[in-house]
Amino acid sequence: MNKESFRILKEINSLTVKTADAEKLVAKELTRIAKIEDQRAQREALKQEAQEKLQESKHELQQIESRIELLSKKLESDKANTNNVFTQEEVSALEQQIESSQIELNQLEEQGLELIELIEGLEQDILDTDSFLAGTLDTIAEIEDDINQENADTYQAIKNNRARIDLLKEQLPEKVISKLEELLAKNFTHGPLVEISAQNSCLSCGYLIPIALINSVENKLNFHTCPGCGRILIPQSTKYM
Repeated sequence: MNKESFRILKEINSLTVKTADAEKLVAKELTRIAKIEDQRAQREALKQEAQEKLQESKHELQQIESRIELLSKKLESDKANTNNVFTQEEVSALEQQIESSQIELNQLEEQGLELIELIEGLEQDILDTDSFLAGTLDTIAEIEDDINQENADTYQAIKNNRARIDLLKEQLPEKVISKLEELLAKNFTHGPLVEISAQNSCLSCGYLIPIALINSVENKLNFHTCPGCGRILIPQSTKYM
């Protein structure tokens, strides 16, 4: 870590707090959007599963159709050869072979029909999902229009803050982003960052920070969290950045 990384964390923290305050003003509308977005995510996941199953089913049907074509030709050939065998043993063997091929052919045709029905169902599910996704986008747009009519500046600030936070996260190490995401999900009142007091304690939970940990944060700018509340410890040297 370096001072720039801590500056980025502080900006994310500030934007997170501001965004949370702004979201309270349009909480009801944002909740409606969040529910729709959750539904969209679920349907997107189901669509992905359906597309994968559809691809597998089409491949399986192609194999079955190829097998049916080969088996049908073999049956025609075997039936044509019934006039070319003379011993009862040969006739019985050929008849058994024809019967076995016919049974397999019937089974394959039945499997093929079942797959065709499955494929048609999956294709319809995908079309229905696409229609749902398109419709929910329209619904979200309508809700956003309602928000903008009364809270245009607030809603725009929320979107701008979220976009800025996403950009800032890209500049942080992966392990820091992972921990930050975990802490942001807890919705701390003053954000996921905390300073160490002059008495060497966490300013949020009061936990007495070990000297070695303080030195690692303050002098080496290492990334650490408070052993008490889990917030990210910020060096005093970055306080006014």
